Amino acid sequence: MSDIKNLVKQAMENDNEGKIIEKLKQENALLKKKLKKFDAKSNISKIPVEELICIQEINALYEISTKRDLTLEEVRKLDLLIKNLRLIREQSTQVIDLQEIPSDDELIRIASEEHNNEE
Repeated sequence: MSDIKNLVKQAMENDNEGKIIEKLKQENALLKKKLKKFDAKSNISKIPVEELICIQEINALYEISTKRDLTLEEVRKLDLLIKNLRLIREQSTQVIDLQEIPSDDELIRIASEEHNNEE
C-alpha cells in the first residue's frame, strides 16, 4: 500500500513539475517575442559606443546642473562633449543664427549698392 501511495505522490509531483515546466516554456516564448519586438523598435544597437558615452556624460552634467552651477571645468567638458556628439552625428559644429542671414531681397539690394559704388 505504501508503494502505491509513493507512486501516486511521485506521479503528482511529476505532473506538477510538468505543469511548471510548460508554464515556464510559455513564459519564455512570450518574453522572446517581446524581445524581438523591442529589438525591432530599438535603435540602441545601431548607436556607436562613442555617441552613447557622450549622451551619458551630457546627461550626467545636466543632472549636476539642476542641483548647482557647473564649474568652469565642467562647462568646458560639456562644450567638448556636445561638439564631439555633433561630429559623431556628422552635424555642423558652427552655430548659425538664422535671424542674422539676410533675406534674398536684402542680398539683392546689398549687391546693387556695391555694384553702384564700384561704378
